[in-house]
Amino acid sequence: LVANMSHEVRTPLTAIIGLLDLLAGSGLADAPMAHVNVMQSASADLLVVVNDILDFFKLESEKLNIEMIPVDISNVATQSLELQTAALEKKGLDSEVTIDPTIPASCHMMGDATRIRQILRNFISNAIKFTAEGGVFLTVNKYFPEHHEESETEWIQFSVRDTGIGIHPENLATLFEAFTQADSSVARRFGDTGLGLHIARQLALLMGGRVEVE
Repeated sequence: LVANMSHEVRTPLTAIIGLLDLLAGSGLADAPMAHVNVMQSASADLLVVVNDILDFFKLESEKLNIEMIPVDISNVATQSLELQTAALEKKGLDSEVTIDPTIPASCHMMGDATRIRQILRNFISNAIKFTAEGGVFLTVNKYFPEHHEESETEWIQFSVRDTGIGIHPENLATLFEAFTQADSSVARRFGDTGLGLHIARQLALLMGGRVEVE
């Protein structure tokens, strides 16, 4: 059922987005171009909502597949931030990817590259959404979890930091729960399904990782 829903909902929406992109590049006058820009933004937001809902139900029904293969750490980090270039430039925000120099350029980690990018995209897009000035920064470091001192497994930590409005400490406990926003008044202002962070946490767990917030 979920697979059928995915096809039936995504296909026409993707077609609409594609046609809007063609229309935007057809040399429209300023007034109709402004309308097209609004439709592009709305359709992109709708696609995010649709994807979140479908992923949520796949996770709940244990139908979401994770591919554990070697992933290029540098590429997945750089690509994740580059995908948000338009949104960053639109708000005039700075951005930077910093990779620990002790991590070799050819270093790989086991995981699903598509899902890692999805997790990072979620955190980065949230950071952009709630940041009016300053910037959004992605850092990649080696990570040494507590109680894993004797483990031969090397961990990698991706950290997204922003100069935005922040989160009240009392909201941190429920931040990753489904259909929950850190601040309902802020969520109404910026728009949010309350699913993205929950999905990010579940995806990380499926790959043997975890997500945290400070």
